[in-house]
Amino acid sequence: TILGVGMDGRKEILGLNLSESEGANFWLSVLTDLNNRGLKDILIASVDGLKGFPEAIKAIFPNTEVQLCIIHQIRNSLRYVASKDQKEFMKDLRPVYEATIKELAEDELLKLDEKWGKKYPIVLQFFTQYILIPLLFLYVIILYVYLAKIVLSWELPRGWVSYLILAYSSVGILALLLVHPLKNNTEKTWVRAFGKLFYYTLFPLLILLFVAIFTRILAYSFTEPRYYVLLLAIWLSIVVFYFVFIKNATIKFIPICLFVFGLFALVFPYFNAISVAKRSQKKSLEQILMDNKLLENGKIDFDKTITDSLVYEISSKFDFLNSRGQSSFLLNFLDEKAQSEMIKVGLGYWPIESKFKNIQHTSNLNYPASYIQLTSKQPYFEIEDYQYAVLQQYLDDKEIKINQDVFQIKTQQNSTLYMVLNKKDTLNLKPLALKLFDNYPNNPELLSVEGQLANYKIKVIFGTIEKTNVDANRTDLWYSNIVYLIKEINKN
Repeated sequence: TILGVGMDGRKEILGLNLSESEGANFWLSVLTDLNNRGLKDILIASVDGLKGFPEAIKAIFPNTEVQLCIIHQIRNSLRYVASKDQKEFMKDLRPVYEATIKELAEDELLKLDEKWGKKYPIVLQFFTQYILIPLLFLYVIILYVYLAKIVLSWELPRGWVSYLILAYSSVGILALLLVHPLKNNTEKTWVRAFGKLFYYTLFPLLILLFVAIFTRILAYSFTEPRYYVLLLAIWLSIVVFYFVFIKNATIKFIPICLFVFGLFALVFPYFNAISVAKRSQKKSLEQILMDNKLLENGKIDFDKTITDSLVYEISSKFDFLNSRGQSSFLLNFLDEKAQSEMIKVGLGYWPIESKFKNIQHTSNLNYPASYIQLTSKQPYFEIEDYQYAVLQQYLDDKEIKINQDVFQIKTQQNSTLYMVLNKKDTLNLKPLALKLFDNYPNNPELLSVEGQLANYKIKVIFGTIEKTNVDANRTDLWYSNIVYLIKEINKN
């Protein structure tokens, strides 16, 4: 039976063929028949281990990627597992081959190794040899294509490429550790070849890695993740140079070196990630304020004209430093009135962006694509003739009963906010919330919207709303500190 899956995900039976014996010549005739019947190309062919089958496919469809069927690989793996353990082992193995992305599969494989690695190392070696290492070859080709694109277009790499390179490097080193017992096996020549070539493939990628890291750091300063990425890049460089230039290199060097770098990043007071990130962000904030001439006698002048992108950058650094206990440093940039207002709001959140009075709108926000944040300036609100006030925390994924009616709050993709009554009547709050941005930056003192849900009048008061225009067709909203006021319209 030949089963095909189209690019749209639809399955089709392409043929039912009978033969006294199965061989490469038989399948060559079947593939020729499919080609004559109109099958133009095959993207991926999943086959068993029949000798000559991949060559037969390549003869008719030369651009096809041939992969060994996962079912056959699992069956081969289970040959090395005792029958009493097979059921539990299969349960732990399933998340590996059902993972939707490579990184998730790697995490699940590590969990599998922790539980079964000592008892059944051959199984993990099999998976590493026939799944992990071939995937790494494909992955490095993709990275080299991206590197070529950067060189040809002469543009700086994006920050996320550093995570791709580190993922490839980490998984490659993991694969080398798993197949290390096979290095002297004369039948596993391609495994030995991978062990030799892997470190050489990293040389161009290391250059790309450091360019990507420092492009990000120079633009936005250090944060803890960026510092960890830089340390991992330095550690990776040392490992690569060690295994390339040291003749009698030992694999024990990898965990020992990693332990030393981990100790360096976490323990040493001046050089640990948190200390470096705080110093870097402080220096960057001071530089931004001075370069844009926003300081008057050491205090931020909120009356000066400023772009929305710069407001976002300053706000982000305030949030970053305040969340790391640097409130006293930040208060030094505020006059007494602003200090008093900020302390009243609470040190857990600093709505610094609401203090700037003359904000210029631009279309060149770098991150996010277009970001605006609104914050209620009024610390109190009138309940008026509403009967009930409900905090958001009591409605998240829960139900609340009022007058025999059941209210729910539902959040869907792109933070669309719904209030649902008795699981049938719905009030979409997102369009109402978007209207609050119409007069930005002249924000209303109180961020509130009103609507009707069946026989109830609803008023929603937001503490903060953040809007991100991801692209021309998508706008995301994020809400915090919400209060819902509810009134039954027909009640006398």
